[in-house]
Formats: sequence, C-alpha cells, structure tokens
Amino acid sequence: MKKTGGVFPTGPVYNKEAPKPTVCEMCDSTGKPVKKQTEEELKKVETELTSALGVVVAKQTIQAAKTANVFREKHGIPPVAVDVKTTEKAQKYVQDLVAALTKKRRLAAADTADQSGCGQNLYKETDPKVTAVTTDRAVAAWYAQKEFFDYTTGKAVAGKDKEAREFIQVIYRDTKKVGFGVAHPYVVGWYCPKANFDPEALKKQVAPPKPEPKPVVCSALFVDCSKFGGYDPKDQCKQTCRDRDGANDANNCQNSCRTKAAAKPESEQYNFYRSCQQDCQKVSSGCVRQCQADMSAMRFINEETQKKWYAACQLKCKADADKGFRAVQEDKIMCTANYVDCSANGGYDPRDPCKQKCVSPLKGRADSAADTLASEVNA
Repeated sequence: MKKTGGVFPTGPVYNKEAPKPTVCEMCDSTGKPVKKQTEEELKKVETELTSALGVVVAKQTIQAAKTANVFREKHGIPPVAVDVKTTEKAQKYVQDLVAALTKKRRLAAADTADQSGCGQNLYKETDPKVTAVTTDRAVAAWYAQKEFFDYTTGKAVAGKDKEAREFIQVIYRDTKKVGFGVAHPYVVGWYCPKANFDPEALKKQVAPPKPEPKPVVCSALFVDCSKFGGYDPKDQCKQTCRDRDGANDANNCQNSCRTKAAAKPESEQYNFYRSCQQDCQKVSSGCVRQCQADMSAMRFINEETQKKWYAACQLKCKADADKGFRAVQEDKIMCTANYVDCSANGGYDPRDPCKQKCVSPLKGRADSAADTLASEVNA
C-alpha cells in the first residue's frame, strides 16, 4: 500500500436522515390518500381514448399526465389521473379553436370547462421549427412559470397572474383528474376540480419543491472489512465494518482510530491509523482472544515462560493481520488531491500511479521539485 503524503482523510461519511414529512405527500388536503393510476389502468384509458379520439390524442394525453405527475412529485403533491370524458371535452375545445370559429363560440367552449368544475390552461406553439406540438412540451412550459408564484404569500408576482395560475393548475394538490386536447399549434389542458386562487388556500394547496437529497460524501479512506463480518450495508461509502457474527458494529474501533489519528501531526496520521486499524482487525478476528483461551488451557513452567508465549502469540496475530491487510490493500492505492505539475521537469515518475512525483531532467538533485532522478527510473 502506498503512503501518499501522510494526510489523514477526514470528512462526513453518512447523510443525516431526512426529517419525516408532517403532511402525507400522496394525500389530498383532507388527508385522504390518492392512488396513482397503474399501467394496466392507463392502458385501458388509452384504448378508450384511441377508440373515441384517435391514437395521437390518446398517447399525447397519457404522456402529458405522466409529465405533470413528475412535476407534482417534486413538490410532494399526489398524482393526477387521466379521465376520458374530460379529455373528450378538452379535445373538442381545441378543435373549435383551431377551426377559427367565432369568438362567441370559443368563449362558450371555455365556459363549459368552468361549468364542469375544471380549470383550463392553453398553450400555443410559437416556434416555427416545431411542426407538431406535443402535450409534454406544453405542460413543461406551464410548470416553468413557477418563478411567478410566491409560496410564502400565496400570491402571484405583480403583473403575472395568468402565468402563475397556469403553473398552479399543474401542481394544485386537490386536482384529481385531467384531460388534454391537441391540435397544432394549440394544446389545452383541463384540470378538475379547478384551483381556488385565494392566497390563503394556495398556501396549503401549492407546496414548494422538496429539497434535493444531499449526495453521500465519502472520504478517500479505504477500510478493509475482510477480517470482520463484511461491510455494514447501511454505509454506502463502505467504510464501516460489522462484527464477525454480524450483530454488532465493529466500527467503534475504527472510529476510535480516526479520532486518535486526527489528533496526531499530519506526518504521523497515516502510519498511526494503519497500525491502529490492524490492531482493530486482530482483536475483532478473535486471534488475541484465542491466545488468551489457549494460554489458560496450557501449563507453563513459570510466569516468565507464560508471558513470553503470550507475547509471541500476539505477535503472530499482528503478523497475520498485517499480511491480510497488505493482501487486500496491494491494489488499493490512495492518492491525495494535491496536483503536481511535472511539465517543467522530466515528466511524471512512471512508478508513481498517483502522478505526484516528477523525474528530474538534471543529473543531480538540483531541482527540488523533482523526487526522482531520470537515471533512477531506468535503474
């Protein structure tokens, strides 16, 4: 195993357990659980929509609902379900719109959404390169307007009421069913029941995004658990060992080594930790305990002979532990994060896998930045 600068790696190993939510995420505002549509249920709905409105509308509606549910999950909001009748009404509305009927007729269609107890979002594709608008593109555009809503006050940013309401419809907690209509360049989305835009109501209905889980941060330390009961499955960093019987946490000894090593000067930390880790291994492996048991069962000429035998047994334990440690560690090279520039020297020493030692282009050791002479490399 290669020593790399004597720096004892420190840093957090585990994520702290996330606090348990105080509100049921997959429940409506009354606390009633909301079940997600299964794949079988979605296939049945898609078949009905294909029969009534065609395969394009059917697939686009299913995709829009899935996209909406991805966004809702980010906020801890229960999923919505695709509804056939709501989709039929939404499709009729968007077809009327594209047919460029009279304004009176279009308003009548919009009133139908309100009379059905649904809210409505309308999207128009303005990119000339897009020749066939998609529902997931529309849902993503509505959700992107989240910047216009203030979760604290439950109000829209001044002058952005329309934009904020379109975002609210997408992630409103009590929305149960949805339907979408598609006819280029328009997409219409119906959300039932419609949102209550009262600020106090929105504070409860529209939750801010859940915090992103913090990534697990592991130190560069390699911990050999071959002499223990393997790695603790709860530790993603594989730096915690289990006792041989798998019942107890054997890392108490390891943690003790880390604490003691951290108190040492940096130049001594690496060697101390390695030696301490070996001691943990030999004790946990039961070797020393076996020495004690054997010693109790044997008869010695005198106390001095007993002490010598026990000392020799302990040394054998340490030698066996060290041998096992090296066997596991021989391919585990630990390198520090220090970057060494060897461009001004003779390049990196090929014997150093960490690329932190340079080859001096000089015959002597005049260049203090180089650790190895060119003549030594070929020796």
